[in-house]
Amino acid sequence: MLHSVPESSVLAPLTELQYELSGGAHDEGFSPIYAPIEHLRAQVARFRESGAQQLAIATAWAGATADFALVVSSDPGDPAVVLSSDGHPDHVVFRADVPGDTLLLSLEAITPDGAARLRCGVAPLPETAFGLSDVLLFQPGADESLSREAAIARMLPSVAIAQGSAVGLYWEVYGASSERVSHTISLSESGRGVLDAVLRVVGLGGDSFSSTVSWSETPEDATHGVGIELDFGGLKPGDYVVTLEVAGASGTERVSRSLRIEGDSG
Repeated sequence: MLHSVPESSVLAPLTELQYELSGGAHDEGFSPIYAPIEHLRAQVARFRESGAQQLAIATAWAGATADFALVVSSDPGDPAVVLSSDGHPDHVVFRADVPGDTLLLSLEAITPDGAARLRCGVAPLPETAFGLSDVLLFQPGADESLSREAAIARMLPSVAIAQGSAVGLYWEVYGASSERVSHTISLSESGRGVLDAVLRVVGLGGDSFSSTVSWSETPEDATHGVGIELDFGGLKPGDYVVTLEVAGASGTERVSRSLRIEGDSG
């Protein structure tokens, strides 16, 4: 990874010009001393749209108001989707209808303390007759039913939650109209097997306790949204993986979502 961006100040003489050419897998390969760029935490979720896909992106910048911009492009020669958010509070959510291609996503923030950025590749959802969206994490509420729009509006700004918190999970099932399907949610610690932990499920006909949550239903529409709440209050801080499996006569699909539980020290 090579970059030709100077490390020295733009006001310095040419004799002091220096370059930083080393970079890791998750950074830009340089950090100019006159404009440090911090890593921006965010949550990204993909949903199917007719002939395309919809991206939901939420992010935050703690402690200060920030100006955010989202740039999504599928090819250097194609026009980019650019969305801006000026003068918003520190938590902002974007929703963008984009082509069903592999995309480059760049999320930028300008704050009183400097700049922050997230850049990543986003692959399209598989084009199968029976399929799933990503699992979106949202702020729990009192809704008996939840639409995609409502879930995105309450989307968490990252995949991290405070220890002792509950969290909402929203996903969509595609191509299972009038077909009996089963949903199974399990939780594992990153790098380990399924936890012998307690999950408290809210809104599924009463409270139940299990290390795995399962139920069945028959979707009425080709796109079927599901929203539930889970209480992770008994889990210690660390990195976890939430795995969703949906099975029916048309097949079985699985998706996973990383989850970080943070203690008081963050």
